[in-house]
Amino acid sequence: MTTPAISGIMIKNEREDIMSTQYTKYVARKLQASGFTDIKIIPQSENNGADLTAVSKNGAMVCIKCEYNEFVVDESVVEEVLEAKSALGCRAAMVVTNSTFEQEAKDLAKQHGVLLKESISAPQASQSPAVTME
Repeated sequence: MTTPAISGIMIKNEREDIMSTQYTKYVARKLQASGFTDIKIIPQSENNGADLTAVSKNGAMVCIKCEYNEFVVDESVVEEVLEAKSALGCRAAMVVTNSTFEQEAKDLAKQHGVLLKESISAPQASQSPAVTME
């Protein structure tokens, strides 16, 4: 028998997974609209620090970490995408979040050339997207 507290945690985790998946798909659409091609969503079972790969306008393979989070994103996320960049053989890495980044994450990203995009929230149905990813 599951207690309500444990049941609530499971429901929250499932909801977070759904929101994270929807956010990843939203970011993929934004990338496509910004001129990226060959966009691939990496299944969670194969996710090694990146949620997407895409080819930029200049032909570089980019790995992208989509971080749907209600908290400030720390440097561990930048470390994850750097590992994915190496594992996937990408030339560039990017982290996109609906939140913001801690200063340590910004410093690490700058040091390693990781592009950070923050406050990229999926629009409500009545809003049109105003963000480009270049």
